[in-house]
Amino acid sequence: MIRLHHRGLRRAGVTALAVASVIVLAGCTTDATGSGPSVAADDLGFLTQAQYDAITDELAQHSAVPDVPVPDEPVDVATLAGERVFIFPSASFLEDCDTISKQMVDQAKELGMDATYFQTDGSPASWVQGMLQATSQGYDAIVLLCGVDPDLIGPQVEAATAAGITVTAGALYDTETGGGRIHPALSAQTNSPLTTSYRSTALQAVFDNRSEPFHILQLTADEIPSSPVFAAAAKAVYDEFCPECEITTVNVPLADVATKATPAVQSALVADPDIKVVMPVFGGTGTTYAAAGVSALGRADVGMYGSYGMPIADLEQMGEGSALKGVTRHNNLLRMMTTFDQTMRAMAGQEIVDGNKYVDPNRLVTPENVDEFMEVSNEGFGDVAIDKYRALWGLN
Repeated sequence: MIRLHHRGLRRAGVTALAVASVIVLAGCTTDATGSGPSVAADDLGFLTQAQYDAITDELAQHSAVPDVPVPDEPVDVATLAGERVFIFPSASFLEDCDTISKQMVDQAKELGMDATYFQTDGSPASWVQGMLQATSQGYDAIVLLCGVDPDLIGPQVEAATAAGITVTAGALYDTETGGGRIHPALSAQTNSPLTTSYRSTALQAVFDNRSEPFHILQLTADEIPSSPVFAAAAKAVYDEFCPECEITTVNVPLADVATKATPAVQSALVADPDIKVVMPVFGGTGTTYAAAGVSALGRADVGMYGSYGMPIADLEQMGEGSALKGVTRHNNLLRMMTTFDQTMRAMAGQEIVDGNKYVDPNRLVTPENVDEFMEVSNEGFGDVAIDKYRALWGLN
């Protein structure tokens, strides 16, 4: 059984919402009408009181332990005994993607199936190689993880489907953009609240740097479906709350992030000393490499705001002296379970569930709530949904 815990149980009386409330109330007074706290003008920075209130309310919501919807209909797991599942992520060097892939292998074996984890290097060429191997070896299902774009391996997906292989994808597109696109060539998929995720980190950046308009360096990975969604979400936040803020965008292909992200950040910071925020739109380990560029220049005035995951070891370092100021963290185990539940339903010939509803959520982590996050079981997300999924699969 797969279950993760960090630093024991949640501390009594401490919640992310309470932490966020402290942020909102610090330096505030109640206005004469009694309508609520107001903030001294010099603390508002370039924000209006209404904008300040809206941002702090939204950050409090994003920082709390989220609810995770779980389907009602059980999966007929018994019919899948002995089935063979082939799993590969967009890039195995991304720690979270590697972890999710390994967790899915373990879960499949616990349920009586066989599973193979095919490692990739972040390039579409490696995705093609994985598809060809799975199809030629007659696997029953192929699971695409961490933003493998089916459009870049279209012929191989079609060939696998024609051979009777179930092809699915996890957290593929945004649940909001385009109404939550469902790819027609896939047997099933889940999407992810990408816009909400990246919006929260951009809001945190605005809140932390509200003293005066600032510049932002945004690193994209344009071959990943989530990249333009993240970029659009960030632009919408800055257009709304800081129209004088300027965004510089540099594309770093995922396969090159280990070698190019650090020098790209260094070059941009040297060229523009007004950059105060660095936002890699495809985060995780990519954020780690970007942060190395900030540290190498000794720019203590620059903050890192990431999304789409972050190694837990890096989150543990968040705090005084760290460049990491805000991350929207998904949960690896929930990402695996929501994806594999949908995959098994398709494999068993059952009706698949809504891929825009039954998804794993994200949670905003900042220096203010990181200790509480680390003390909640299952890496900050709790065990309720995990227990429910295991019950659907006949494991509880």
